[in-house]
Amino acid sequence: MSHWNYRVVHRKHIGRTPEFDEDIYAIHEVYYDDNGKMRAISKEPSPAYANDLQGLDWVLRKFREAYEKDVVEWDSVPEEGSKPFEVQNDTLDNEEPFGITPDGE
Repeated sequence: MSHWNYRVVHRKHIGRTPEFDEDIYAIHEVYYDDNGKMRAISKEPSPAYANDLQGLDWVLRKFREAYEKDVVEWDSVPEEGSKPFEVQNDTLDNEEPFGITPDGE
């Protein structure tokens, strides 16, 4: 079954000149196929927001779980249409895109 989770993602920001190059670490949504293979990473880092305190608590716990997993290298995800991740269909606010559910849900 397809699923997603939050992961710490590392990418290299290339500056105008080498002295402006820098490493960037951020929490992103990572999407997996039915075989558990990484298929997409959200283009932008995931913000911490929710409609209520209980929802925000859930998001923050999932962020914390991301620290317990290996760091994902931005360039390790296949290129074919996976970055940036864009929802291709219309979903209601309370639906997961493509029927993909968070880990353990």
